[in-house]
Amino acid sequence: MSQDWSPPDQGGNETGPRVALPGLHQFWINCLLGLAPLILLVFMVGLYFWVERENSYAAMQARNYSELVAQELGKRASRVQEDLRRVIRDPALRQILRAGDPQARISEEQRLAGRIPMALRVRLVPSEPAGGAGAEPATLDLSMAGKDLVHRARQERATTPLEAHLVGQDGMHLAVAAPVLDENQEGVLGVVHVALPMALLPFLQDGGPKWGQLQFQQLVEIEVATLDDKAQSSAPAMVPSFWVNVPGTSLRVAAWMTPESLLSPKPLFIALGSYLLVMGLIAFVLRLLLNRLEQALAADFAGLRAMIEDAANTWPIRKIQSRLEETRSLMEAIRPLLISLAAVRRRSAQFGSRRQDESPPLMPLAGPGPDDLELGEVMPDRPGLGGESDKAGSGKPT
Repeated sequence: MSQDWSPPDQGGNETGPRVALPGLHQFWINCLLGLAPLILLVFMVGLYFWVERENSYAAMQARNYSELVAQELGKRASRVQEDLRRVIRDPALRQILRAGDPQARISEEQRLAGRIPMALRVRLVPSEPAGGAGAEPATLDLSMAGKDLVHRARQERATTPLEAHLVGQDGMHLAVAAPVLDENQEGVLGVVHVALPMALLPFLQDGGPKWGQLQFQQLVEIEVATLDDKAQSSAPAMVPSFWVNVPGTSLRVAAWMTPESLLSPKPLFIALGSYLLVMGLIAFVLRLLLNRLEQALAADFAGLRAMIEDAANTWPIRKIQSRLEETRSLMEAIRPLLISLAAVRRRSAQFGSRRQDESPPLMPLAGPGPDDLELGEVMPDRPGLGGESDKAGSGKPT
């Protein structure tokens, strides 16, 4: 911003408006204002990468945890299936199924329930008569899923995977079934159906790892059911972020991740606090440098003032050790001018003393002579600058 210049009055004072010139403090403020958006941009980029890294770490943590849970459940299911395979090879069980005695079958079910760890209930389902018959009494207390499990074990002639029945209803449980084959491993004498508690499932952390929700799900053909025996949290309606299948079962561990957002309070508060701290440190460091610069400028300005005073009093011009490169070049440039000014003032003083008293010889002033470089060389008289007066005043007698 420019201001019209007005000449000073006779007293040397400026008559126009005083222009506000930028100073070191304004430079300090400008530096802070210029650095603030740059530092903010750096912090926002850093916050973005930090949030992305945290989200990636949370997803990796949730996946690793899900795999550990799936492995543990797979081991438990494998132990149950192995116990069931050992039971169905018992010759006494074949005899009971061939005999068709309901009382003996009930007694055997109670005995098998004690042999299979964690079994809630065991049902022995004999094979249907060759001509086809209605539902056997042994399957009357089984759910539709239980009857389907028995049918698949009979058809596939193998132990079924562990699966959940009555999902979302009272009495939800896990179930597994295995066929009892004859001695030739050709005919199916019956099926052993075992109901297991939901406690067989490993415990999942409440809400899963950080920013994640974990639930067990069961996949039946194209249908997926989410297991929640405690009914403490509603299962998310959206598709899981990922899932891990459990070996030996029809279950999987599903995870719903909730990525941290840049606008979340926690990262914003952390970023804002860090930003203010860094800006405070930058302002403090710049202020320290500004103070040192002000001290150096004050010292150099005092040296310039001293040199000017030396020239005004025709004293030897002292040599000042500057503290800044810019003022050093200024001192080197102004020093010859001050030496010349001192020489001119010295000649003027000598000429004035000669005019006041012409009879006594001119005595040199105290201090260095006129040829001292510190005062500048005395320039020879020029016509019209007191040469004639000197001749008249110092003429020789004839």
